[in-house]
Amino acid sequence: MRQTWLTSLVTSPPRFTRDRQHRCGGRAALPGTVSEESWKAWLEAEGRAHAAELDRLAEKAIEVANQRVEGLTRAIADDLSSPEARLHISVDTFRYDASVFALGALGTTILLFVNTLAGGLMTLAPRSWPLSCAAKWRKR
Repeated sequence: MRQTWLTSLVTSPPRFTRDRQHRCGGRAALPGTVSEESWKAWLEAEGRAHAAELDRLAEKAIEVANQRVEGLTRAIADDLSSPEARLHISVDTFRYDASVFALGALGTTILLFVNTLAGGLMTLAPRSWPLSCAAKWRKR
């Protein structure tokens, strides 16, 4: 039987203290007030009861969710496993393959052109530089 905090408070209320000598926060406790120990014990008992109820509720929610997922998975599998519902996928990759090849060829061409140009300039530079410097010196 599920108990709410109100019904548990009514059925098993905390013990009251009538001790006037009991000090609570520097003041004498009034007759009929709840002692700290009984209040703490009652709250701990209520906390345990609520924790148990929440655990049970969480387990039930997980069980219901798992049942729904299993049912949905079975329904989708049944729909997709029928012969008329088979997926026939054909992808034409020729354009993709051709574009990858073309980009590779273009990149290689640019690499070879730049490499040849730079290599040629580096080969000719040591020979032509003294000639250009000599021509400038002759003009002076």
